[in-house]
Amino acid sequence: MHRRNNECFLCHPDSDLVYLRNGQFYTMLGIGAVLEGYSVLSINSHIRSFFDIPLDQVEQFQDFRYQVRRLLSEIYGPVIITEHGRVPASDFYQANHSLHCYHAHQLVFPIDIDLVPDLKESYGDKVMAYSDFIEARKLCDSIGEYLCYENVDGACYVAHDVKYKRQFFRFLVAEKIGFPNRADWRKWQGWDLVNSAKDKLRRKTFSDVS
Repeated sequence: MHRRNNECFLCHPDSDLVYLRNGQFYTMLGIGAVLEGYSVLSINSHIRSFFDIPLDQVEQFQDFRYQVRRLLSEIYGPVIITEHGRVPASDFYQANHSLHCYHAHQLVFPIDIDLVPDLKESYGDKVMAYSDFIEARKLCDSIGEYLCYENVDGACYVAHDVKYKRQFFRFLVAEKIGFPNRADWRKWQGWDLVNSAKDKLRRKTFSDVS
């Protein structure tokens, strides 16, 4: 897919990578896969974070996330979800200070690892716990930049009003699985993992319909 530099890749997702849609929301396999099944959750509307989506869409989004979790878990096992909230979606947009770049997206990692200790080590009492995404969305409406980690049980941990390194969660996951070289998507594309996941998702979807 060819895209001009000023186009948002989340407004114009590669249809070959998108594998699930539900109304306003979609999920696609992520380029620079830290591990197989790595995905990006997003929304059609150009909203800067998932703590900015309208309250009347929160339950629909939660239901969609459950569908994504269930689909990936049937192939790969437990899933965690992360978000770098209210920050640009890429370094290009950040450098150019364009509001165009603020497009809500969450990263989905099919793996069971606990990132709470890492969040607390970095951000201490700025980290707050919430029962699930719905509660976090309702109580975090007015915060600035944030980090959100959702464990395999759906509990959310949010680091409020923080400044942090780009690709924070990618670096954490890559280190913990023993492949630190996969942290930076600009240097690690991971197409073998992307294509393998694509094949498995197609077979899974076909078998569910048959």
